[in-house]
Amino acid sequence: GLPGDRIEYRNKRLTINGAAVETTRLEDYQYSDRNSYTTAWQFKERLGDEEHLTLVEPEEPSVRLSGVRQFNGRDKCVFSDTGFICTIPDDHYFMMGDNRDSSSDSRYWGFVPDDHIIGRAFMVVWNSGEFSRSATWLK
Repeated sequence: GLPGDRIEYRNKRLTINGAAVETTRLEDYQYSDRNSYTTAWQFKERLGDEEHLTLVEPEEPSVRLSGVRQFNGRDKCVFSDTGFICTIPDDHYFMMGDNRDSSSDSRYWGFVPDDHIIGRAFMVVWNSGEFSRSATWLK
């Protein structure tokens, strides 16, 4: 999310500035996590001209309230047992993982100041959950 955006993730649905993010359901995805297998719903998600894959775990909450820390700008967020809404402060960004319900991201540790972003990811070096994505270039 960009400065000024209103991000909402509620009941497994992501909206940005009131518009639902376009998703297409794909086949279920299984992966090993913490010595057990997890089955997640897999989606192709479109943000602008870019498409990428996301995972949603239907049995997990949209946000674990016990994991949400105090952070600068938290007063710009409202958390509940079904999800959250945040307005991103000026000069900050909201980072959200592609494995939505098993990611430690801005929901839990807050907004990222723009002066903390020093580069851009250009390659997946190693992906233990989907080895075929290892050593692939990002768009």
